[in-house]
Order: sequence, then structure tokens, then C-alpha cells
Amino acid sequence: MPSVPSSRPAVKPSRKPQPRIARLHQLPSGLVLGLTTGKDTTFYGLKPLDHGFGQAAFRLSKAERGGVPGEVYDVLLDGARSSICWHSFATATGR
Repeated sequence: MPSVPSSRPAVKPSRKPQPRIARLHQLPSGLVLGLTTGKDTTFYGLKPLDHGFGQAAFRLSKAERGGVPGEVYDVLLDGARSSICWHSFATATGR
């Protein structure tokens, strides 16, 4: 009697984790945060915000790509109570 080979379950190849790097750049126009994952780098304008509590607050404005405006995020650094708030382009620019 011929034997039928058992089918093996498909195994997804595991991906090597991509290194993540954050760099802060001081430019004449202000601070820029570059976040790199693998070969892709995204840039954000970084503006300190006044804050009534917490250790620090910033507005991050994602750089434009292909003529499309980037998202805007307000970030509060306060240990376990840290938070982030995303604004649409229209809201962030008052349009």
C-alpha cells in the first residue's frame, strides 16, 4: 500500500526585528525629530508647549510627503500618565 506523505503546516518565516532609532536635530528653523525604522525615516517638527502639569509637552508635526500634509500630535510626558492627542490637518491648521 503506498503511503501518503503527511502535509506539513505552513510556517510563516519570522521577520528580523527592525532597529528603531530616534535622533534630535537642531536646525535654524527649530528642532526636528527623526524616527528611523529599518531604512525608513520620518521627520517631525518639534515645538515645546506650555503645560500646567507633567514633565514636558510637545507638538509634533509630521513632515509633508508627496504634497500631502502630515499629521499633528500633542504629546505630554508625565511618567505613567503620559498621553498623546492626534489632530487632523484641518483642526491643527485652523482650516
